[in-house]
Amino acid sequence: MESSLSCRSVEFRPGAVVLFKARLKATGLVRCAGIPTPGFLPGASVKWGGAQMKRTGIAVFICAILFLHGCGPAPLTAQEEVERKNAAFEEIVATSVRAAMLDPGSTELRFESVFPDEQVACGKTNSKNAFGGYVGFSGFSYDKGIVWFETSNQEKWLAGLRKCTDAYLNETLAKNRVIVEELKRSSVKSPQMEQSIKSLEADIQKIERTAAERRQ
Repeated sequence: MESSLSCRSVEFRPGAVVLFKARLKATGLVRCAGIPTPGFLPGASVKWGGAQMKRTGIAVFICAILFLHGCGPAPLTAQEEVERKNAAFEEIVATSVRAAMLDPGSTELRFESVFPDEQVACGKTNSKNAFGGYVGFSGFSYDKGIVWFETSNQEKWLAGLRKCTDAYLNETLAKNRVIVEELKRSSVKSPQMEQSIKSLEADIQKIERTAAERRQ
């Protein structure tokens, strides 16, 4: 039967004590980071909830380090970091959108694009009216703390949509440039890779022309 043990202290001979707080799941042999915990290594002095065992201090020190290192949170990947950042920004935008609604609790949102670095977002929203019925989805745009709605200020809403489009073009341009540079630095060369590079470079030129036209 699985039980939960609290690791309270590891005693080093001749008496130094290292404290580390952690909750361990024990099923028979308790383990930390895939290695037996200090209490099961030969020669250390370890207390588990009052029970004392004698084992070596060096082995305890090694396992304590491995335990603290192995049980820490794994670093986020680049994609996970982007998703976390986008989710946090979506919550900020959703709060602003709901605050403008007659019935905030009934508000539904569909995000179409979010750009936390530029502080812009676009999507559609639906909410209940004074009669308790949903009015249907319509567009919204968020620009640095201000929300514009398709149904109330179409000009400002469209301006927000243009900022979302510009942000998308800039993001795509930056990603394509990075990919091209990585492909060019690669030690592996092939006709298919050369074709991919040419295709991406053509896309980059198209995006650059589109962005330039939009700025005029």
